[in-house]
Amino acid sequence: MVKKFMRTELHDKKHYFDVWHMAKGISKKLEANAKKRDCGDIRLWTKSSVNHCYWVAASSGDNGEMKEQKWASLVEHVANKHDNCQHGELDEDRQWLREGYRAHKLLKEVVESKFLLKDVSKLSPLHQTYSLEVYHIVVNSFAPKTTHFFYPAMMARLCVSALHFNKNGRRHQAVTIEGASQWQLSFPKGKKGEHAVVKPHKTPITYDYVDILRLNLVERRRHIP
Repeated sequence: MVKKFMRTELHDKKHYFDVWHMAKGISKKLEANAKKRDCGDIRLWTKSSVNHCYWVAASSGDNGEMKEQKWASLVEHVANKHDNCQHGELDEDRQWLREGYRAHKLLKEVVESKFLLKDVSKLSPLHQTYSLEVYHIVVNSFAPKTTHFFYPAMMARLCVSALHFNKNGRRHQAVTIEGASQWQLSFPKGKKGEHAVVKPHKTPITYDYVDILRLNLVERRRHIP
C-alpha cells in the first residue's frame, strides 16, 4: 500500500491525503447508513459533514491532532451540543440527531472510525488533486481512451494537451463592461443535480500556442536542406 511505502521507505517525507477523495468516501458511507431503517435523518447531515471535512483541512495547518479533534466534534454538533464548537450562535432550525438513537450511533461509527481518524490527521491543508483531475480531462479530450493511437501520435497528443492545459489552466475571471466580476452556476455530476455551485466565469479559452507551433515548424523547415 502507498501508506506503508511512505511510512517505511519515505519516512522523511510528509504524506498528505486529498480532501476531495476522503470527503467522497465519507459521503458514500453516510449515504449507505442513511438507507438503513430509522436512519434517514443521516442524509440531512451528509453535505454538512463533507463541508466540515474541508473546514478541518483548511483551518488546522499541519497539526494532525487538532484535525482529529475538530473532525470528532461533529458527533456532538449533530446532536445539538456545541460546547466544543468554534462557530457562533446558531439561529437556524436544524433536524438534529437524537443522541443514543440508531441514526446518531451509525453516524458516530463513521466519524470516530480509528482508520478514518488516522487519515484525517493527514489531510492536506493546501495542495489538492483538483488541477490533476482537470488535466486528465484535457488529456482525454485530445487523446480519447476509446481510440487507439500509435506511439508517435499518442506522444504528440499528450504534448499538445500539456500545452493547452498550461496555456489555459490559470485563466482570469471574466468581468463585465462595468468591471464587475462574472459568475456562473455549475451542476457537478457528483451531486446528481441536487445542488448548484457558484463558480467564477473564466475568460475564453485561447489556442495561441498553435500559432507558435506553426511558426516553429516553418522555422525548422527552413533549416532543412
